Amino acid sequence: NITAFDRYGTVAEGYNGTVTLTVDNGTISPTSMRLAEGSLTAGITLTKSGTTTITAKDSAGTQTGTATTYVTRGSASALFIQPATATLTSDDSLAFITFASDNSGNTWTVTPAFTENDPIGTMTANTYYPGKVGTWKIIATYNSLSATATVNVTYGSVTALFIQPASATLTTDDSLIFSAFTRDNDGNTQTVTATFTEDDPIGT
Repeated sequence: NITAFDRYGTVAEGYNGTVTLTVDNGTISPTSMRLAEGSLTAGITLTKSGTTTITAKDSAGTQTGTATTYVTRGSASALFIQPATATLTSDDSLAFITFASDNSGNTWTVTPAFTENDPIGTMTANTYYPGKVGTWKIIATYNSLSATATVNVTYGSVTALFIQPASATLTTDDSLIFSAFTRDNDGNTQTVTATFTEDDPIGT
């Protein structure tokens, strides 16, 4: 409701001027309205959540009126997860933050349900503890919305070294190729180029 008053505090029924509308938080629509017989009742749209002061000013810029309102956010229409992509070793952990937004772009932090497709990885609350080396999906679900992050897991710190074959029998005419593998705390293995030595007095 916008009402113009005369100097005596009564409605200025002869006033049919246009007032401009501004806000100190977000945007307002429409930004101008024309009064009829000193008053107007009309709808406005505000876009940003929080405390908002609306100011109405006459065309001459000499008279103003204000009203303060608190705008609550709309229903969640989109979900975002941060970080959206990440690379970490199997020894690391990573905490995710999830935001919802309404149709006007207001955002807020939410607590979703998390799932992941790492065969030996786990999620505790919003923190991912990787297991198997590879590229995996972290999926956050909030109400009917979902968001997905991609995580590339690399090998963790080496905790063991293996040589294959571990035992063999061969003649002095033969030769034998060995392979070396390392393993991390999560059981991920990879072939490595190792330095080999032997204690055969005349072998090489």
